[in-house]
Amino acid sequence: MKTHLLTIGVLIAIALPLFLLTPQARELWLPDEPRYAEIAQEMAASGNWLIPHLHGEIYTEKPPLYFWLMAGSAKLFGTWQPFAMIFPSALSALGVIIVVYGFATLFFNRQVGALSSLILMTSVLFTGVGQFVRMDMFLLLCLSLSLFSFVRLYFRTTPHDNVYVAVFFVAAAFATLTKGPVGLGLPGLIILIFLVWRREFGVLKKMHLFWGSLLYVAIVLAWFVPAIMQEGWDYAYLITIKQNLGRVHNSFSHARPWYFYLHTLPWITLPWFPFFISAIIFFRKTPAASEDRDVLRFLWVWFGATFLFFSAVSGKLELYLLPLFPPTAILTAYFWNAFITRRESASQKSLTIPAYVLAGSLLASSLVLILRGESFAHWGGIVCLDVVGSLLIYAAVRQSPRLLFGVLCSITPLIVAYSAFNIAPMLDQQLSLKAVLQDIKSAGNSQRPLALWESYTPIQYYVEPHIPVLMTSQEKQAFFSSPTPVYCLIREKELEHARKDVKTALYVVGTYRIQHKNFLLLCQFPK
Repeated sequence: MKTHLLTIGVLIAIALPLFLLTPQARELWLPDEPRYAEIAQEMAASGNWLIPHLHGEIYTEKPPLYFWLMAGSAKLFGTWQPFAMIFPSALSALGVIIVVYGFATLFFNRQVGALSSLILMTSVLFTGVGQFVRMDMFLLLCLSLSLFSFVRLYFRTTPHDNVYVAVFFVAAAFATLTKGPVGLGLPGLIILIFLVWRREFGVLKKMHLFWGSLLYVAIVLAWFVPAIMQEGWDYAYLITIKQNLGRVHNSFSHARPWYFYLHTLPWITLPWFPFFISAIIFFRKTPAASEDRDVLRFLWVWFGATFLFFSAVSGKLELYLLPLFPPTAILTAYFWNAFITRRESASQKSLTIPAYVLAGSLLASSLVLILRGESFAHWGGIVCLDVVGSLLIYAAVRQSPRLLFGVLCSITPLIVAYSAFNIAPMLDQQLSLKAVLQDIKSAGNSQRPLALWESYTPIQYYVEPHIPVLMTSQEKQAFFSSPTPVYCLIREKELEHARKDVKTALYVVGTYRIQHKNFLLLCQFPK
């Protein structure tokens, strides 16, 4: 037990800078982060913990659990600053790392567990999502706990079976309260496919489906019933049917073709994807040990069912594939362990070929930046690409699995460090609305009224008073009739329309490029 606790402590110490460095160095970025933070703020301010609201309007896209966590984090740290908003996601990432370590250690060995966690925490998308205000990482934690509990029940019988049954259904309920029915539907689909393939359903008796289902339903309905009583069945329809079935078929947002994830998976799983391909070939040619075979099959079902499920859904985003990362990390770690422990006599080409492919890609990326004339702006990144690419080639030539693994583990930390000090400040200028507030403060009074022109922009997170959206001519005229300076954020293309709508002279006192769109800050007095 002490050895496991020490290993977990080392893994957490390695992971903490990956997930907590960048949040200290940036603002919240559009479109989602300030919007989610604003929802949590409104929830805490109003005391309405049942129904999320955005700018005073009911928000039907997500259930409330993750917003509760964000509000709790703000209470814990005593601030609504970006770090507090990102903390639940970072903490969830650490939880997933620990769950993956426990899974791989229990069914294989401690080294596979440690390798799995290292591969997971240094995968580009996993690390990235853990640094953002997104509920997807907490969803992944819940899904991982559910599936781990099932596998524990399926392969091992202990006096604590009822505990794993409870964990399965409670985690599924929390996942549902985070992002809807997918919280139970996805693990249910994975388990069903695995049981049909194995033709063994005895584990269902151990899962106490009746009592477990009652536990799941009780947790979900503890929120859902009061929510319906407060807002009616229209709210129930919007948050269950439209937001879930609507994304499955003819999605109203993020619609992508069925093959979208075929060209997405390789880069979001970097730097490990070439070695995952080698692992697939390795498993086909080299039968696993008999005691490991069934667990590996479950991991392949987890990977395959998840990939096909999200490929079939019309609404697609890269981060929707996050549930693939635990099985991908464990399968890749099992493959690496065979070479690191030198138990595998197969050709080292299984490691060297993907190493050369990855090294070539890094060196080619460096060359592209130089040819595009960006060597001065990104000289630090170019040096990192060249050094890491060269080290990969050196490790491959030396045929040293340990050195090669160490170099691979260094790639994502280098990306995180470079992003925190170079990329994040640039993105703050493009994706943060804080510059607008800074311009108002520079005018001498941070409390001067601010409004939005005809459309909502998530700036409420940065300011205390409620910001109105000017929709009618009367509202616009009344706002700019103030004897003291007032400000309005407007799209540049609406400027001429605004000047026709408002009889008062309007002056541009700030210009901004936000999300590839031009915004202006208007005032009825010159700057």
